Amino acid sequence: MDIKEFAHEGEQLRSLNDRKTFTPLDKIMHYVYVLKSLKDNKWYVGRTEDLKKRLEEHHKGRVKSTSDRRPLKWVYCEIGSNIKDAVHREKYLKSAWGKRYLKHRLKHEIA
Repeated sequence: MDIKEFAHEGEQLRSLNDRKTFTPLDKIMHYVYVLKSLKDNKWYVGRTEDLKKRLEEHHKGRVKSTSDRRPLKWVYCEIGSNIKDAVHREKYLKSAWGKRYLKHRLKHEIA
């Protein structure tokens, strides 16, 4: 199956109407990501369904919380198919325990 058959965020998948079986690619994926500011060495944790579009928004300064902290470097990402899990994971990574996890997980990236 070709990934080009599928629509972007907010649109329904185009090819599902004629098919009777589904694959994991048919689900909307949820991304939890971490960006590192090269200006202040702090990181930003976010969540999206369209990672490419969201990263472009960050890099173009269209996201208020990171616009003054550019340039940014993408350092970490987790992908899942359940939005509740993604929301929970985003909140965890923003917590003290989550920050500790990221420091240990990304020893050489986030200093």
